[in-house]
Amino acid sequence: MLETHCNSLLEQAISPLDKARIRAVSRKEAGAWLNALPRPPLGTMLDNESLRIAAGLRLGSTLCHPHTCLRCGEAVDERGTHSLSCLKSAGRWSRHSALNDIIKRACASVNVPTLLEPPGLFRTDGKRPDGLTLIPWSKGRCLGCYMC
Repeated sequence: MLETHCNSLLEQAISPLDKARIRAVSRKEAGAWLNALPRPPLGTMLDNESLRIAAGLRLGSTLCHPHTCLRCGEAVDERGTHSLSCLKSAGRWSRHSALNDIIKRACASVNVPTLLEPPGLFRTDGKRPDGLTLIPWSKGRCLGCYMC
């Protein structure tokens, strides 16, 4: 019955954003974050505003008034999803660093040697001074070019 209801919601969804949201929240693991114990020392405590935004993103509800992003100048709709992909968002870099830290600790726990790249490797001309762009991988392009 739940699968039938989910399929009918997918058929009614108009935008690709709505379809992606419905697919994401229908996964078995989608509600796992609700089982986390709210403990500030563990970093699992959400303040009221964070909980409002997390629930609003999952439900596809209105989170803010339409406006222009102060950082990049793009239009922000009432759902507020622009901040999740804004290249100049302040939270983007801290989330990226936190994810890198988690992956490094996971690798270290299974004895896989890892080394985080130092910040500031990207220059204004798009080349990296760590040798990655000096070694072509395929068709004259570096491996990192295929990751983007």
